[in-house]
Amino acid sequence: MKEFDIQLPKKPSALAGLTEALGQSGVNIRGISSDLKLEKIHVKIVTDDEASTRSILSMQGAPFSEREVLSLVIHDRPGEIAKLARRLARRMITIETMYMLSRGGGKTEVAFTADDMDKAAEALRAWK
Repeated sequence: MKEFDIQLPKKPSALAGLTEALGQSGVNIRGISSDLKLEKIHVKIVTDDEASTRSILSMQGAPFSEREVLSLVIHDRPGEIAKLARRLARRMITIETMYMLSRGGGKTEVAFTADDMDKAAEALRAWK
């Protein structure tokens, strides 16, 4: 699974244009976050179609990078994200980004990136 980190200009139509282009192409956004840095809107998205997302971003001329994300389904209750964060911290792994992909039925799927994705993946295999 890939996370796309996109830089958009700080203007009202920027996010609307991006999300409309994805939607019109049938690409579903599974997770999204944004923040403002140095007068640019930084959007991170995970979609259900990486190839189409890459193509749309390229066609729109939006600067972007991509990287692997890990996902994990955890119980939807207080303290579960803390358990995940502590498990990684004990292994000296820093979580760099994190967001929800889905929630329901007493479960939450979270996606995250870390400074050592191989060690993080190994830590998650041991969790299951």
